[in-house]
Amino acid sequence: MQWHLEQGHRCIIVSASIDIYLEPWAESFGVHDVICSRLASPNGFVTGKLMGANCWGPEKVRRLEEEFGNLEDYNLFAYGDSRGDRELLAAADHPFYRTYS
Repeated sequence: MQWHLEQGHRCIIVSASIDIYLEPWAESFGVHDVICSRLASPNGFVTGKLMGANCWGPEKVRRLEEEFGNLEDYNLFAYGDSRGDRELLAAADHPFYRTYS
């Protein structure tokens, strides 16, 4: 990610992880945008339930396009390490898949 930031690329994390910890983490690294699963918090109380769909699999692509338009309009690097990344990696110009063990 550091290389992309140094190149002036817009860095966006697209994850099924929840906003409550992912957004502060991303901000600490200088990431521009976060698209992720969100916890419902009616009246300021976190319920533990998701607000909307889980940002996983095809939902990652749908949300990225909803936020930034047609994926073919820009050069997309994508990094993934799980089954939930398959659709986003398939849509990327430069997909990188790595498992961690």
